[in-house]
This record gives sequence, C-alpha cells and structure tokens, in this order.
Amino acid sequence: MPAMTPHQLKTQQQRHRQQIQNYQHQQLAQELQDTHDYTQHTHGETSPQHAQSLLNLGAWHTANGDYAAAEPLLKQAVHIQRQHSNPNALAQALNQLAINQLHTAQASEAQRNLEEALTLATEADLTAQIHDDLGNAHYTQENLAQALHHYEQAAARFERLYGMHHPKTAQAYTHAAAVYRQQDHAQEALSILQHTTQILETTAPAHHPSTALAHCELAAAHDALKHYPQAAEHYRQAAQHLARSVGTDHPLYAKYLCRHAYHHLQTHRPEQALTQLHQALLIFMNTYEDDHPIIHNTIQNIVLLMMMTGNDHPD
Repeated sequence: MPAMTPHQLKTQQQRHRQQIQNYQHQQLAQELQDTHDYTQHTHGETSPQHAQSLLNLGAWHTANGDYAAAEPLLKQAVHIQRQHSNPNALAQALNQLAINQLHTAQASEAQRNLEEALTLATEADLTAQIHDDLGNAHYTQENLAQALHHYEQAAARFERLYGMHHPKTAQAYTHAAAVYRQQDHAQEALSILQHTTQILETTAPAHHPSTALAHCELAAAHDALKHYPQAAEHYRQAAQHLARSVGTDHPLYAKYLCRHAYHHLQTHRPEQALTQLHQALLIFMNTYEDDHPIIHNTIQNIVLLMMMTGNDHPD
C-alpha cells in the first residue's frame, strides 16, 4: 500500500466505517486488511490509527455475522484507545464492542461498556447512537422501561440533529415502537411504524437491515391487531431486504425466520413455522457457541411445535 498522509488515512478509514455501517462492505475485506497492515507497520501496534483499523476490521466481522472473530479485534481496539487521550475515539470503540456483545449473549457486559461510553462521548451523533444501543442492551435483558427511556432519548437527539426524515431518527423510533407494542399499545406502535418504515425505505441505504427490522416490527404490530394478511406482506418485504443485504445464511436472516414462524403459528400453520425454525436453527448453530440462549430457545420451540403437530421424529 502506498504511503498516505494522516488526512488521507483518516478519510479512508472513515469511508470504510461508513460502508460497513451501510452494509456495503462485501468487497472491503482486502482493503481493510491492507489498511490494518499499513497502520501496524507505519504507525505502530499501539497507535490510535491502528486502533481504528482494528475497529473497522472488527465491525466488518460483526456486519458479516462472524461475532467470534470480531470480539478480540474490538477488545484490542478498546485496549489501545485507553492508552490515548481521545474520549470520543474510546467511546466509539466501546460502542462497537458492545454492539458485538449484544449478539453474543453478553448484554450486561455490553450495558457496562455503553454506560462508560456515554460518560465519555461529547459528539452529538455518537451520544445519540450510544443511547439507542443502550436501549438495545436493556431490551435484550427485558428491562422495557429503561429500554424505552434510552430509545426516546436517542430519537429526540437524532431528530434535533437530522430531523424526522432521516434513517437514524427512524430507526430509534422503530425501536421505541417495539416497546410500545410489548406494553400492549399495538395501535400506537402501528401508527409510528407505518411512518418509520416508509422513511427507512426512502432514506436508508438500499436493503439495509434496519429497513428489514422496521418491516418485521410493523408485521408484529399487525399480528398483535390480528391484521394477518398485512403482516404477511411486511414479513415478505423484510425477507427480501435481508436476502439482498446480508444473505439467507446470516444470523439476522435467522432471527427474521423465527419472527415469521411466530406469525405462522398465530395463523394456524405450524408446519410452516416448524420449517422456518429448523432453517433458523441451522444458521444459529453455525454462528454461535452451543450454549447461546438463542439455540436453546429455538430447540425448545421446535420440540413444542413437533408435539403440537404430532411430528415426534425430527428429520
């Protein structure tokens, strides 16, 4: 790789980060590795420049659903940033590590890292993002009131920064609406999600997983209100977006399958639900350690469904 000025390197690393966040990262593997090697040799293994290379490489693995490969890279980036005096860079590294930890059933560790990141961050966009991810940490631990507090903080901050018609604002409101639905306010959730899904469709990068999530949440709100044909259409759109952005072997696709399976169960089609849960289980087993709760829960649901359908013999 040819020598770069500090400005050129920073610009390249920011471009890589943006492409990863946009899930437009499939062709980046070699470039990320080259940049990693360049910063290691040119700036040194403990430099903030190398920490940024590690952060991008880790985020790339997270986006690909390879959470085990991401974790040591992100932990190393955090370790390096602790040796430098850039609070926002450390907050960003802690935030990225926490996002990965939320996928690997380490929600309490993720929460601690995000709470530390929140005390460090001074950039408005980063602070809002940390609130949104803190909401995810609490949501994963079923602390719905705390989750909603952080989602609403994130939504308000993003709205002040970017207005309503922005993917980050829409994503935060989508997360908040998921809590409203779980608190038995399905009609209110539906109203919000109809707006946020439309905003994400028109403003987010093409086929971004956040758009698929909005369709899944909108489908779940329709299911809660027994609008089953509308729900089915939004599950179909979620599947299309995920197939185009991350592919059908990705854990995000498996999570969609589990949600669609629940819809099939509500509409008295347990065989279809069973097929989707089997498909999801294979993906989860290829992604996570054997003791990950999502594997245990999926197996439990498969056994229950097999008992319901009288199908006692797995394939």
